[in-house]
Amino acid sequence: MKLKRVLCGFLSLAVISISYLTSPLEISAAREKADVIGSVKMEGNPDFDSDSIMNDETSQWRWLGYPGSRMVMNYGSPMIAKYDGKLSLDIAMAVKGFRTINSVHQILMGPRTDQAKEYMELETAWYPYKLTADAVYEEGKLHMDEFFADKDTFIRMIEVSDAADAKLQMKAPIDGITKNGNNLLIEQMEYWFVCKILKLNEDGEIIGQYEPQVSEDEWSVC
Repeated sequence: MKLKRVLCGFLSLAVISISYLTSPLEISAAREKADVIGSVKMEGNPDFDSDSIMNDETSQWRWLGYPGSRMVMNYGSPMIAKYDGKLSLDIAMAVKGFRTINSVHQILMGPRTDQAKEYMELETAWYPYKLTADAVYEEGKLHMDEFFADKDTFIRMIEVSDAADAKLQMKAPIDGITKNGNNLLIEQMEYWFVCKILKLNEDGEIIGQYEPQVSEDEWSVC
């Protein structure tokens, strides 16, 4: 299988029993017209280059949020908000309180005729608007950008190289999963979200969608 680009979009989140957020949001909206809140100039600084605060140190933080969203990705302190060997995606959510759901999406790669495995080397970087990862596997390399498309949509964009004889596997053990066409629906009492795994060409255009395989409490795509 010739590997090019894969786009993983996570569309969510639940709107069940979240009235406790109403009052803080109303207060925030009322203040949006202020020029300064605390020490923050609300009009921003058009000359500021956000890439200038990129962090690629070993102790970098890895969390990423979006204004108005109830989700934070790769949450936690610099000591715990790091990828495991499967590049697992962890989510924290403000839904009926604060809750977490981990290993929502995992990535493995290896020789086509053998098992897909964890990465051997990894370099990561944090930007205010995205997370990046560069992983080296036994067979093949991977670059990943993670970012919010909007407050309800989080994307992992994966590009592989040196992988003519490799296979890429994405999977996760997770409760409450069902298939809806080629989409994955993860549903719990307090929240739900949908996962789409799309194929891109070299120009970044969507050219297809992968069909995941679902077994009891686990999904996978090879």
